[in-house]
Amino acid sequence: MPEMPDLPALAVLRDEVAGCTRCALAQSRTQTVFGVGDPRAALMFVGEGPGREEDLRGEPFVGRSGRLLDTLMVQELGFDRSRCYIANTVKCLSGATPVQLADGSWAPVGHLVRARYAGRVRSVDRAGRLVAARVVGWPASPLASRRVFRLATRAAAGPELDGPGETRLTADHEVLTGMLSHFERTVPACGAVVFSDYGKGGLTHISDMIERGRAAGKPVLVDPKGGDYARYAGASVVTPNRTELTQVIGPWSSEQQLEERVANLRQAHRLDAVLLTRSEEGMSLFDADGHVRIGAQAREVFDVTGAGDTVIAALAAMLAAGLSLREAMPIANRAGGVVVGKFGTATASFEEVFR
Repeated sequence: MPEMPDLPALAVLRDEVAGCTRCALAQSRTQTVFGVGDPRAALMFVGEGPGREEDLRGEPFVGRSGRLLDTLMVQELGFDRSRCYIANTVKCLSGATPVQLADGSWAPVGHLVRARYAGRVRSVDRAGRLVAARVVGWPASPLASRRVFRLATRAAAGPELDGPGETRLTADHEVLTGMLSHFERTVPACGAVVFSDYGKGGLTHISDMIERGRAAGKPVLVDPKGGDYARYAGASVVTPNRTELTQVIGPWSSEQQLEERVANLRQAHRLDAVLLTRSEEGMSLFDADGHVRIGAQAREVFDVTGAGDTVIAALAAMLAAGLSLREAMPIANRAGGVVVGKFGTATASFEEVFR
């Protein structure tokens, strides 16, 4: 058993943080953002730093990322934030963090990003020295529907660098781009291609892989995240849940309105189909032949962890075996029903799905 926290000591630390003025972040904050929830909980979520909404309310994870966290906790873990503890590494608003320019003046980093600042700033090199560094780019990666800029400093010149002491902002999609050749060699031997987007920026540029997978005659399935489906253009099927689809097409008041909005989404991004998972209401498949819906498998729900992953995995296996989407849909529905009847991250066996 982990040692229980000293609650009086935690209160003292909270008061110390509230009065802290040791760094420049104290100049930009409205208030400090310490932590919320049950400090004795067995599970703790730690974020990087508060955004504007967190700064105004004094609580961590209450903005867009917080709403995403709440949804994931309910859907994947089956509980809310009262049963965990949530905090940030940085306790003050970092979006307005002052950055020292080469002339010694200070400017909020958010302002520099919006203005696409291309001058020089002061940065720490690998030897720990404060040096002038030139900003050479502002590429971005999505994170929970927000743009995140990642700063990397270059301390010495080299064949792949622009020069000594320069600052480059990079995005994680470069790793995925470097796998294209391996993907092309591997995909012919596969029955289907599955992408699971966790909203961390790793699938920002999957368009090439989708195109090459389809060109190889493979069904391409995507478990989406965020409100931008342009990067999934050309996929065979995307599998959002209700919350994820609402982020893209907005809330709907009737089945007819839902059908119309999904049809527009499919047309705009050349999607063969959209499979909407509707929790206790089952599933809906929207394709060129219209809309078909099946109810959920009647069973007691113990844990929804991994249900979406099971659905897309079963769907991919059936498509790889030669079934159509409409034939594969009820099998994927049964597989998802099996795993929600078990505790934790579970599997569904052939016998459980097909008996």
